[in-house]
Amino acid sequence: MRSAVFAHYDRDNHIEPYVVHYLRELKKITDSIVFVSDSNLNNSELKKLDGIADKTIAERHGEYDFGSYKRGYLYLKNNGLLKNCDELVFANDSCFGPLMPFREIWIQMSDKVYPRENVRNSNENQNDGKTCDFWGITQYKDKTTPLHIQSYFLVFKRQVFSSTAFDNFMKSVKQEKTKMDVVHKYEIGLSQLLISEGFTPRVYSNCLMEAACFSYLIYRSEIPFIKTMIVKNNFRRLSSYILKKLWSINNTTYDVNLILSYALKYKNQNVPRKIKNLKRAIIRFTKGSVYICGKKLTLTSS
Repeated sequence: MRSAVFAHYDRDNHIEPYVVHYLRELKKITDSIVFVSDSNLNNSELKKLDGIADKTIAERHGEYDFGSYKRGYLYLKNNGLLKNCDELVFANDSCFGPLMPFREIWIQMSDKVYPRENVRNSNENQNDGKTCDFWGITQYKDKTTPLHIQSYFLVFKRQVFSSTAFDNFMKSVKQEKTKMDVVHKYEIGLSQLLISEGFTPRVYSNCLMEAACFSYLIYRSEIPFIKTMIVKNNFRRLSSYILKKLWSINNTTYDVNLILSYALKYKNQNVPRKIKNLKRAIIRFTKGSVYICGKKLTLTSS
């Protein structure tokens, strides 16, 4: 049995079509979905989720995605809905997708790992690299940031979400001053806590997100999602060009109009910000490295 908590926020208090599509696909591989929005959604908006979400919670809390994850988790726990649950999924609306059926993602992950309890019942070493207690799509690490699984999509096995450490962590989530405080305290903090508790993480993409941009990973078919920030922060014409190229390469059936319609919301974004974000998407400098469109540039001496 699998349950999911989906975190949502929209500045205009809307549920966009790409979110409805995402949830429909998520519904195919989950037994229940708790939809938690950090927006004030009216009944007509919530009606879009009829037959998809089993529970909707829509209220401003200002605690970002982890505040929504907390509310969804506590709803499931307090109503006894985790007792027979084998996996708990945390997902949010920061992505378009999936670019492939969720079942294929789970199949690929099951090829990489097998449940820890199977290891316990075998003669194999538990540290053979095939155990898994929680997993996500991408991981991040740089010189100043500890290794962690990015929180836009996380899957926890029963041994994790039923642990005291996980429960205390989720209950501790509160409003922070900045988004970066949330990232450091909760996104990074959760991975670091679970690892310190002896839980084994795994990741869908083998690429380490060390200043690499998502568009490059999509181009390489490394991840089954497209981050909304790629569309939000770029010129619409450029986004259209990139997406058409990606579609021809990845052979996905995902409706590109779901992405292009979202781009219309940001067509009037101020030009200086667009230019700044566009420059960052094309070229980035980190300590000792240069990235062109997300690909690390290798310099050779003459």
